[in-house]
Amino acid sequence: MPSIPSFYAPDEIKYHGHGSQRGKTKINFVEVVESTSTRDTSNCEDGWKHPPGCSNEDPKFPCTYSAKWRYIPNIDSLQFTIQSRKSQRWTGIGFGDSPTMRNSDAILGWVTAAGRFFIMDAFMPSYVSPVLDATQVCLISEY
Repeated sequence: MPSIPSFYAPDEIKYHGHGSQRGKTKINFVEVVESTSTRDTSNCEDGWKHPPGCSNEDPKFPCTYSAKWRYIPNIDSLQFTIQSRKSQRWTGIGFGDSPTMRNSDAILGWVTAAGRFFIMDAFMPSYVSPVLDATQVCLISEY
């Protein structure tokens, strides 16, 4: 059980940092938004970053964590790019509808001091350490 019961809410992505490192945003992946703009929908992408207002292109205020996603229509897939400035630690992204991340899917990864990377597809049955999925569906497109 989380120490702050109201911390989790439906349709949120949260950075699980500590104290002032925490951030959140609500994203509805299935909501249809009517738009009058002529935006190119073949390039469907978005993202989330922490702290708010940071930029990985700005060396004075770089992001501690960022998650970007892009829909690739010709193969009907999503591509995620997760970045973290916290070396020697794991990072990842989780998907679920439970406030405690019970029965959620997650992609976790880390890079060793020698530069070797590890990525794993995992399942979180409850608010405990994730369990490695029997079938790994992570495709590494670039590193």
